[in-house]
Amino acid sequence: METKLCRHCNTIKLKTDFNKCKPNKDGLQKYCRDCTKKFGRQNKERRAARKGRVMKPYEEKKFAHITEDELLMYLRKFTEIHGRPPTTSDLEGNPDYPCAYTYYRRFRYKVPITKKADNWNAILQLSGIEPLDYFSIWRAWEYLVECTIKLFESDYVFQSTNITKDYRPDIVIPSKKLIIDAATSNYDSKHKKRQFKHAMEHGYTVEFWCLYKTTKNGINEPYLKYVFADEIIEKLQAIGEDELIHKIQTLLTKHDTYTEEILAHKKEYIKAKILEMATLLKRTPKYRDFFGKPDFPSATTIKEIFGSFNEALIYAGLTINKKANATADPQIAINDLIQLTETLGRLPKIQEIGPPNTTYTIKVYRKHWGNLSNCLQEHGYKLDKQTIVDSTTIKEDRVFYLIAN
Repeated sequence: METKLCRHCNTIKLKTDFNKCKPNKDGLQKYCRDCTKKFGRQNKERRAARKGRVMKPYEEKKFAHITEDELLMYLRKFTEIHGRPPTTSDLEGNPDYPCAYTYYRRFRYKVPITKKADNWNAILQLSGIEPLDYFSIWRAWEYLVECTIKLFESDYVFQSTNITKDYRPDIVIPSKKLIIDAATSNYDSKHKKRQFKHAMEHGYTVEFWCLYKTTKNGINEPYLKYVFADEIIEKLQAIGEDELIHKIQTLLTKHDTYTEEILAHKKEYIKAKILEMATLLKRTPKYRDFFGKPDFPSATTIKEIFGSFNEALIYAGLTINKKANATADPQIAINDLIQLTETLGRLPKIQEIGPPNTTYTIKVYRKHWGNLSNCLQEHGYKLDKQTIVDSTTIKEDRVFYLIAN
């Protein structure tokens, strides 16, 4: 039997109109959902009255009774109108669409396990919408923001470490004490609030350059300004940058085509900074010259972009010390290590490897053999581990003695 009588309103309704209740014989509550809602409302009003409060009149939610297919239809509608899939922030407080919680409640908790969706991207896929790669979008948007800044500002630093150790803002303009952060969504997230706090502690004002607006207002602070894509486009129109305007307008559909362009952009920026460092030093910069320099890219960043520091120097048109980078001779390295080991009567320590004790540094041994022990074992030596006590420091040191085959 597919129907059931509600004991309160005495109306025969479908069983789907009743909530579940395992102890009952039919597994359903004796009151229908509409009556259960009324009871819940009455209880809330009584509790409010006891506390001296008056509740607002009950208004039934607009999307309370629509089906799963209708919910997915709204996602497709949003995508068609805005040219992109909606985010959870887009639906928050938007009267024209069901809120994100409605989707989560329906597709995470109230559908058969075969139809469940554990996250927002999975819900979009149920509606036939391909989710966006938001990290790729952010990388492309950050690149376009950097290109825009280069047109309007003369002094700027990308990814500066000069503010604080744990905070590397996207762009810093030192002359204006201004930080510009490229953002796409979730503008009032904890991460953004933490960034703003770091900037304020060091006397900077902050601008979040945002790709699109959401229904949320973001962080409401006096020294924080939101600059949206339409405002940036107006600035670019004033100077006739039509190509950059087109890239911004088509970013959500072409964000995955900027990989090579972003890499070339980073290389040009690093090239300019390397040449600036060479001018300051009046010589070719070395790897260590970029340590702890907040107004320059870090040595690690340079290596990640170019593969090696020397490749970056070559790209910048600077000469490198080829003698210092001559190919190491493994046989010389082996002979030096054996001779030093026999002289010491033990396996040398790392700090003992290198001139004047050996021709090459520890890097050569790690590159070819992984460590010193492997090098000796591959060439006919057995390592016998013994433990001795240094009577002056009362400290145990593990020493490796050689036993030739």
